[in-house]
Amino acid sequence: MSEAKIVKAWSAGCARNILIAVAAFVIITAAFTLLGVLAVFLPIQVEQAADLWFAGFFAFLFLFLAVVIILAGWMIRRRLRLLDSLFTPLGISGKAYLLTGRQYHGRLSGRQVDAYFSRGPSLDIYMSSALNTHMGIGLKGRITQSASGSLNGVALASHDPDLNHLSIFSLDEGWGRQLLDDPRSREIILRLTARQPGFEFRNLLLLPEAIHFQLAHVNKDNLVPEIIQGWLYDLLELARGTESLPPPEVSATASVLEQKARLSRGDFTLPVVGITCAALAMFLLIFVIGLVLAFALAGE
Repeated sequence: MSEAKIVKAWSAGCARNILIAVAAFVIITAAFTLLGVLAVFLPIQVEQAADLWFAGFFAFLFLFLAVVIILAGWMIRRRLRLLDSLFTPLGISGKAYLLTGRQYHGRLSGRQVDAYFSRGPSLDIYMSSALNTHMGIGLKGRITQSASGSLNGVALASHDPDLNHLSIFSLDEGWGRQLLDDPRSREIILRLTARQPGFEFRNLLLLPEAIHFQLAHVNKDNLVPEIIQGWLYDLLELARGTESLPPPEVSATASVLEQKARLSRGDFTLPVVGITCAALAMFLLIFVIGLVLAFALAGE
């Protein structure tokens, strides 16, 4: 079930973050203790010992942060080069997204393609298509039902055993059933929403102006050109299949939020990043000022 994967992925992420925090705490505590021992046992005066401790701890902290930033930057650059190798050969160019992510925009067989890769890792791929309706498809579960139900769709029950593992909502029930009855479209839907090993889980959202393929906790083995291109061409074929159907009787138009989420997420994510960076910079500045003041008072 998708909820089980979410819980497992969240637990794994928390465990990883806790291990990193514990390791950093142990390293800083060890440095703190070592400097304290040196300050006590070295044959120097008390004032010199205090100066040694503050200067040594400040230098160590600066070096530690520098190493962490350099290592994180190297890992991010390495991942971005990998992502570029997946999309740029198709003429879909990339640029920065958030602090550690990447976004891609271009055209494939005359259709607009937009993709966003962010921490998780999560990947959102949009293939433009004039659907004028809403439809949600994903693994059965309360979370998927809530997300799909927010589209104000009708749950589509199916006696097809191949579709039993899916939760399907459609704004236009008749149009949704026609799509599922189309052999080629049905095959693509089943392939894109198939159960995955590990923590990866998927949703397929048909929006008024695009098909949105959501992947959370993407398996690293899937980040290869052959698989990415397979997804894109499946979405391309699915877009053609949906547009070959009669227009839906119950139609919908894309909201401003849907349009921005597909074409220009930076319009509402960049301010969040800016505020986060400003808060971190302020915290670091206060910390440095505190160390300097402590160093100055200890020298009096």
